[in-house]
Amino acid sequence: MATITKRGKRFQARVPYYAPDGTRKFKAKTFDTQREAKYWASKNEVVNFEDGTLYESMEPLPEYFKRWYLTYKQPLVAPASMKWYEYTLTILNDHFAGVPISKITQDQYQKFLNEIGKDRVKATAVRINGQIRMAVNNALDENKIRRDFTRGAVATGSRQSRSADLKYLNARESERVLAAVTKGPTLNTVTNYMIATALYTGARLAEIGGLTWDDISWTFKTIRINKTYDWTQPGHFKETKNMQSHRVIKVNDELLTLFKRLKDQQELGLNRLHIANPQGLLFLNAQGTVPGSSGVNKMLRKVLKRVEVRPEVQDLSFHGLRHTHASYLLFKGVSVYYISKRLGHRDITTTLSIYSHVLNELENEESNKTLIALTAMRDDGEEEAEKRQTR
Repeated sequence: MATITKRGKRFQARVPYYAPDGTRKFKAKTFDTQREAKYWASKNEVVNFEDGTLYESMEPLPEYFKRWYLTYKQPLVAPASMKWYEYTLTILNDHFAGVPISKITQDQYQKFLNEIGKDRVKATAVRINGQIRMAVNNALDENKIRRDFTRGAVATGSRQSRSADLKYLNARESERVLAAVTKGPTLNTVTNYMIATALYTGARLAEIGGLTWDDISWTFKTIRINKTYDWTQPGHFKETKNMQSHRVIKVNDELLTLFKRLKDQQELGLNRLHIANPQGLLFLNAQGTVPGSSGVNKMLRKVLKRVEVRPEVQDLSFHGLRHTHASYLLFKGVSVYYISKRLGHRDITTTLSIYSHVLNELENEESNKTLIALTAMRDDGEEEAEKRQTR
């Protein structure tokens, strides 16, 4: 858009345009009156538009999107989030390779969203749409395009969201898994310690990987969670998912006993293997590394095959242990507010959203208990009345 700036007693008009090589440039001229400046700016904007230099960038959408996220997102977001931008770029290359960003219509874009929604859950399609919209809004600000073709577009999805059918172990399955992973864990099977920690605390994998010995309070029986492990830079830490994820949680004696066993194994084993542990990492193994997603999930799947669990949870991921912990506490009557704090959720709304299915099950159970109680109240009343009549 053209800008009018007062320079002393005069007015300067500046009109942006794009050179043939795609670089953004400006035309500028100074006038005695603001009216003359506005007239000149308006006239030149029309000329630039007719010449196709103001709003008609020929840069393909995938190339613009890549340049945008590398500039504005890569320096700020975590590696896990960057994978989402790379995933979106792959999809854009499949559907808009070579298509100029200025030539895409709202109709084309909605058809694109309909297409990708056929084999994806709605949450994924919404996230892809959101990232593209941010890039397109940036292009609009840069005068690369005349109108926002994502405006009013609706993301769709065909498969049911996984959050609507969260996988978690029931109480008996949890007991079997715990028994399996706590039977003789060693420095070579540190993943077993990590699985037990997830079941007992509900902490995220990166939070567990980032635990250090000074995070454990043997006196107060607590764990402090204030960082996550950075597997892209071994031996380094990153921030937690959000500030609410900074927390201190109570732990049971069984977990502390496991930690004491692990500490003894580390003090003897790491010294014998000449492996340094300057950060005091809890889960440093005999190879001098902290097991990541691949390692812990591989071990978990082995355990699930050995013990008796339902077929639908035989492929449970490590993150499913977090859901197991939360669901177990809910079924035991622990308040949602406390569980939200324990899990490090941003707010209680997040907890209610994720575990709504569990709460619905509990509500059904409570409804049945209520009906039974009310029926018992009636029966007790009739029994008491009969006793009085016989006296």
